[in-house]
Amino acid sequence: MSETTPHILIIEDLKMSQVILERHLRKLNPRFQIDVAESGTFALELFREKHHQLIFLDIQLPRIDGFALLKRLRELEQEKTSIIAYTAIAGNHEYQQFINAGFTDYLPKPVKRAALEQILAVYRS
Repeated sequence: MSETTPHILIIEDLKMSQVILERHLRKLNPRFQIDVAESGTFALELFREKHHQLIFLDIQLPRIDGFALLKRLRELEQEKTSIIAYTAIAGNHEYQQFINAGFTDYLPKPVKRAALEQILAVYRS
């Protein structure tokens, strides 16, 4: 991510989960430019408008699930984007399923600071 304007997109329909993740991110770096989309449709609009270097994508969205939205995002991306599955579903089998589907990695809910720091350390550049 650019050191001057790191852009992150959170795609999450639950307000509480949006707030928690955004709060954690802002504590780690107040300079992050964070957009939040509560639906797949809005996420696609934001993705078309500007480049986000890192995306946290909830797997269970209404009307379009995270896997279908991931496919659409990958079709639209101009350059490789790190897209992290953001989910309460977490296990070795699920992790492999996320990777096979095209996610870059996953962040389990509830968010733990150490796990978020690890994601940021690996995918910020």
